[in-house]
Amino acid sequence: MKRLARTAITLVALLALGTAMAATATAPATPAGTWSWTAPTAPPGELAFASTLSEVSALACAPTGRCVAIGVGFDQSTIGHLFISERTAAGWGQIALLSGVVADPSVTTGMIRQANCAPDGACAVTGQYFANGSNVAFVDTLDGSGSIEIPGLAALDVGHDSTGLTIACSSAGNCSVVGYYLDAQSQNQVWVADQVDGVWGAATQVTGFVGTAGPTSISCAVDGDCVLVGVVVGSPNSAFVLERTSGVWGAPWLISPMLPPGMGSQLTGVSCPTAGFCLAIGFVVPTSTIAMTMTRVDGAWSSPAPVPGLAAISGLDPSIGSKVSCWARGMCAIAGFTAVGSDQAAWVADMASETFSDAQLVPGVQSLGSRHSFPSALACSPTGVCVLGGRFRNLPSYDAFLTERIDGVWSPASVLAPMRSGQPSVNNAPNAAGCTSEHCSIGGSFSDSQTSIGWITDLTFTPTPPSTTVPQEPVAPAFTG
Repeated sequence: MKRLARTAITLVALLALGTAMAATATAPATPAGTWSWTAPTAPPGELAFASTLSEVSALACAPTGRCVAIGVGFDQSTIGHLFISERTAAGWGQIALLSGVVADPSVTTGMIRQANCAPDGACAVTGQYFANGSNVAFVDTLDGSGSIEIPGLAALDVGHDSTGLTIACSSAGNCSVVGYYLDAQSQNQVWVADQVDGVWGAATQVTGFVGTAGPTSISCAVDGDCVLVGVVVGSPNSAFVLERTSGVWGAPWLISPMLPPGMGSQLTGVSCPTAGFCLAIGFVVPTSTIAMTMTRVDGAWSSPAPVPGLAAISGLDPSIGSKVSCWARGMCAIAGFTAVGSDQAAWVADMASETFSDAQLVPGVQSLGSRHSFPSALACSPTGVCVLGGRFRNLPSYDAFLTERIDGVWSPASVLAPMRSGQPSVNNAPNAAGCTSEHCSIGGSFSDSQTSIGWITDLTFTPTPPSTTVPQEPVAPAFTG
């Protein structure tokens, strides 16, 4: 009874803290003009796959303007080929097949998990390929050197089942990738590998867990400094944090000691825009699931705190925090979904100067005719323009919605048009998003009863043309006298 009372008191205190943190988030105003979404289109060349089965699995952009979209397409023999398209000033370029180990004739298919771009434009992607009865993790730095198997991972992966799950790059030649492999006891183990000055080191097992652990997200602000978050499966589950400082990984630590006994937790994402600041998002599970965040300021982590404003929307009904993107210290956007009565609705919240505004349901999402919606892709530009893509139930299918944050205001959600005119979707899913300093993009996949097609849509800015009005010369007063 005492333990239950303590949990309830702590939960009330967390909710009160979240309310006290609420503030109005602001962003620098954009120049006069119009932001608009382009129609979703397949990357040039994608539709050449004979099976008409393809998708854009990952997308990432750098402030410098480079954007990459990576996906998979299947041929008539159901062999999956991994491809990349890059965006230039002229638009998305012709797809090219990834080279290296994923292009070996023994590979029957591949899967893209995540891509990431550093501020200087260096990008990388990770995932897995299937060959000779094994799933094998790979990484490709997308600089022409080709994909490679993670060095040293084969010696760890005695269960022949490994994958790269999440990747982050801080500059060209400096990236970290994380995933899992299957050990001799058929248990998933976490591994991490680092690229330093262009050279990949051997994968090492992350030790210190009691039970099975799953990494969910990594972010690297500067070379040698990264934060990895995830969950350790147990009774209850516990979120974990693992930090790399000056090139050295420390020991993972659980957030359980910050919570009342018996309260579970999970961290689903982390974003570190600068060396002195990170924001992690996830949820805690006392009696009902509650979305929460944790901040890392100058090396010190805060205790988990509920997302302000959600309690006013959903009361004590379940809520999940799932997406986070920061563009500067203390300047971030987060998203998730929450129960609203018998419905499930996507929400967003903003942080400015390290202080959250109240969460709100995605504007217009409940008017889409669906009782169930959730976010699946979020990204923000260096100027605070953000894009969010998600899915909503449109019986008997799932359709996609888009919304954008301009000058600190989230626009009403719009429905993404189907890729094939007249063909209702079975599933239309935004998978990933990225932003440069000038535009944002979201990539995903559309499927109907006949085919599956990868797509990309761009949020672009059209400035207002300058005024052409010629000012009138002042009229001299008439002479009198």
